[in-house]
Amino acid sequence: MSPDVGIKNPAIYVKGDWADLLVSGHKTIETRTRPLPKAWLNRPLWIIKTGDGLSKVVAMVVFSECKKYDLESWEADEGKHLVPIDESGYVWTGKTPKYGWVVKGLVPVNPPVVAVGRPDIHHSPA
Repeated sequence: MSPDVGIKNPAIYVKGDWADLLVSGHKTIETRTRPLPKAWLNRPLWIIKTGDGLSKVVAMVVFSECKKYDLESWEADEGKHLVPIDESGYVWTGKTPKYGWVVKGLVPVNPPVVAVGRPDIHHSPA
């Protein structure tokens, strides 16, 4: 059973294939250049898949932890975040902070629903 997409939780926006990897369970850490706001730890958020035409709500996710990476921990978690160290656009430079948002649980929305008016977590009060 899919979660009720009428619930007004905020969202994170994830590009095409990365969203698919999260929803399938293959990617268990979402990587970002900003930490997950503490108010959103252990609280449900929507995943909105972007980049394939209309943006769609594809899952509800809960993150249990946010960790700041250094090169050693980034490499150690490659099998969880699935971002190769030399991936164009996501290459490790050490200049831009990288954070890992650890997935605690995820429920797919099936079928996905067109996303309308869903604020991202950085623009929503907790």
